[in-house]
Amino acid sequence: SKWAAFFEAYLARRPSLRVVFHLIDARHGPLAQDVATMQAMRTSLRPGVQYVVILTKADKKDGKVSPLLQQQVADALDSFDLKETTPVIATSAVNRLGRDEVWRYLRLAVIKEGN
Repeated sequence: SKWAAFFEAYLARRPSLRVVFHLIDARHGPLAQDVATMQAMRTSLRPGVQYVVILTKADKKDGKVSPLLQQQVADALDSFDLKETTPVIATSAVNRLGRDEVWRYLRLAVIKEGN
């Protein structure tokens, strides 16, 4: 599709791109589109750009992300050789879970080299 081609070109050629956040709903786990996004990260992301998976709404199911969902995300990342290099952060807007970790990666996007 045109969107996929645009997205992959953006990942490969955008010189100012420093970090990519991939949001996955922690209530549902990785859907087909999430897996396609992971594949795009593997094939198109420039070296030196950090890919980060964010599990949103982690507070919605008993206040934590289920071990099964964590394994599903890990397996999906592993299928594209991304497991070892991709941080996975559980987040919640309600109780601020993961907020500091996300900010750490956001800083990568705004801090220029040499500063």
